[in-house]
Amino acid sequence: MGKILKPSSLKSFSSLILVILIASFLFLSIPLLAQTISTFTFSFSNAYGSYSATTYYLQAMTNRPVILFLHSFASLNTWYTWMQQPVLEAGYILVMLEVPNPLFGDIIGNVTQNLQTREPVYAAAFSSCITSILTQNQLTGKIDSTKIYVAGHSLGALGAIQASTQDARIKAVSAWSPPFDLSGITLPKPMTLPCSIQIVIGSEEGAMYTSAINYYNQVQAPSKNLTVIQGGNHMQYLDQSEVSLESLIQNIIPIPFVGNEPATITVNQQHQIAITSLLSFLQPTIQPTSAATPTSTPSASPSPSRVPTGKPTPTPTPSSTSSTPNTLPSPSPFPSPNPSPTANPTPTSASKPTDSPNQTQTLSQALTRGVIYGIAVAISIMAMVAVVLVLRKRNGKMVKKR
Repeated sequence: MGKILKPSSLKSFSSLILVILIASFLFLSIPLLAQTISTFTFSFSNAYGSYSATTYYLQAMTNRPVILFLHSFASLNTWYTWMQQPVLEAGYILVMLEVPNPLFGDIIGNVTQNLQTREPVYAAAFSSCITSILTQNQLTGKIDSTKIYVAGHSLGALGAIQASTQDARIKAVSAWSPPFDLSGITLPKPMTLPCSIQIVIGSEEGAMYTSAINYYNQVQAPSKNLTVIQGGNHMQYLDQSEVSLESLIQNIIPIPFVGNEPATITVNQQHQIAITSLLSFLQPTIQPTSAATPTSTPSASPSPSRVPTGKPTPTPTPSSTSSTPNTLPSPSPFPSPNPSPTANPTPTSASKPTDSPNQTQTLSQALTRGVIYGIAVAISIMAMVAVVLVLRKRNGKMVKKR
């Protein structure tokens, strides 16, 4: 009666605990992995050299639209990491492109000439990347090839506009602060586009602000959208840590971005407005709305009282085409197939970003959480079993004494 635990019992108990630990880990990790950010980098080439691209997607994604984003002049694709989470949470796959020799290829030599000679390099990135990404085994079944969108910042934005005229697979383009009409520089400026276009521009961009508004008024497209970020400037689309670095580069090697004035809003505020605007612009293209309840198009013009002194008021020229209606992006990781659109004016003034729950996580975070939860469950079960064994042992001693 006194021999409650035999060696064989201890061995069986240890095996049981191990099984419980593994089962708990798997049970708790698999759901987490479904919302894990997966990433891989691949390369592709064309006549201008070898490009690279990093793709971000969620494990659970299937048949999703994709956004290809290209960095600005003299920048890297790793300088826009803030975009990953909101784009994935909205249900898109994100591909961050990088041109050959992005830093020294842009700034070594005559920078003005480089802007002109490097523009085709940027524009050629998109079509080559689309062809390559549709053959990537990791993305088999995950990309909807009928919903491919391109976006970019600065020279990357201009490249995206140019690419949209050359590749019918591109269904919409979002251009963040494209460098039109810079002093002493002539860059391509397509005036007729086969797809929808969005222009995003900061009010503190001097001549670039003016040229962007003029381009928006003149360009012909199936639909178009204008977002003016009040208080935003040319650099604050980058990660917080890179804004100061890019400013330092410009101080050492002046790049002719005319009139990039100090911003009056924070980097995070400009990020929030830019990404909300992008997702609002694209959402109607992936989520059909009811024809019985048309949505009125809000004006893209900021209130004249909010337009900085000396800057033109953006007044989009009326045309036979309608501007893309803005709707609030879905807050869920994957957009509802039948949303109820809510009219939302194009952001024209900064608002303090609100914290949103972190719905995505890295693979290491998911595995770590699974391990922690599994250990916690196993320890709890071990504690309960230990209590039962102690009680049995105590009862055994009491019976032996009798």
